[in-house]
Amino acid sequence: MVTGIVLTSIGAVALLGGGLAFAASSGTDSEYTGEPPDPFEEEFGYEEDASAEEAGIALILGGVVFAGVGIPLAIIGGRKVPVQPEKKAASAPPPELVLGPRYAGLRWSM
Repeated sequence: MVTGIVLTSIGAVALLGGGLAFAASSGTDSEYTGEPPDPFEEEFGYEEDASAEEAGIALILGGVVFAGVGIPLAIIGGRKVPVQPEKKAASAPPPELVLGPRYAGLRWSM
């Protein structure tokens, strides 16, 4: 059960980090000016860096795998935990009727 929880946690962190890395790499291009490139120039003036995008995709896939393995392990492990029988409270004796020469009463202890 503990292994499943740990794997699921690692998967969630990897999914979050991969999503952030992928979003940061694909959303902006700092060298692009917004103008269409001149087809007569040899170099367009910007290059895409695919390494951050690939790292984001790899982290997302790894997170899915870790979470996919961890969730069933946590569920199966939780079902195999033995259930302890409930301890019964110490039962108090029932009240007793006490009769004497000068008194009558109930004796009851808690």
